[in-house]
Amino acid sequence: SILKFAKNENLTTLSGEMRSHIMFAVITTIFRSPRFLKGELDLPSVQEDIPIEKVENERQKRILALGNHLKKAIELIKLKKHDGIAIVKAVKGMHFITCDNPVIVKSVKGEFKDYFDQYSMFLMPISPQYLITIAPNYINFPDDEVVRNIYEKKYVIDVNREICNAHETFLIGAENGIEYAEQDLVTYADGTSEGEKLKKDNARLIEIHRKINSYIESNLSNPEKVFQYLWKIRAEEELLIDNEVFENLMRRFVIG
Repeated sequence: SILKFAKNENLTTLSGEMRSHIMFAVITTIFRSPRFLKGELDLPSVQEDIPIEKVENERQKRILALGNHLKKAIELIKLKKHDGIAIVKAVKGMHFITCDNPVIVKSVKGEFKDYFDQYSMFLMPISPQYLITIAPNYINFPDDEVVRNIYEKKYVIDVNREICNAHETFLIGAENGIEYAEQDLVTYADGTSEGEKLKKDNARLIEIHRKINSYIESNLSNPEKVFQYLWKIRAEEELLIDNEVFENLMRRFVIG
């Protein structure tokens, strides 16, 4: 299973079958979530007091709409099939939560525009300890390679905040996990000193990573130049000290 694969931290090779499983699980979940179904399908309602022939007509409309809807999921899987896949673990003492809209969708280039945008990325918690990300493959990772990262506290809180904002009916977490996540969201709420610092730090990290992604995209043919750039950025940005995501990125460009 995907979770079993995620838990085996010695595995850094991704079989074609596992890549397909992960892509299918994450992307079809987007298209099966209440948020997407309500926002995109606009399915006709069926009233109990209308004639049976009209009920059948509405049923056929629903079947057709759902069929076309699922075709979009297959198209998106094909579009993202060479994107990078990462298994992310929450730092010790922190836990991810999830909900009825469990996939976070954003853009690595700024404001999110569309699921089918080449810069869209997806994040989905699959357990209290593990999260999957699918993101544009700037570094030309081989399809059979999976990246493993650790999210420090501020990243986990940010993910849980987005999950809380996305949920419609229910939240899911480990024992006491939702309670702890909600406590963190209160502690780091907008307007509090801790919350404003976290908000500022996360905004700066997003800005840094977008700048880095653009540089890598433009200079991928010169790994030594990219490494020197990353080394310089690390020296300038305190937020990148002991940042596991950034350190893993730097290792990709070590020469020799």
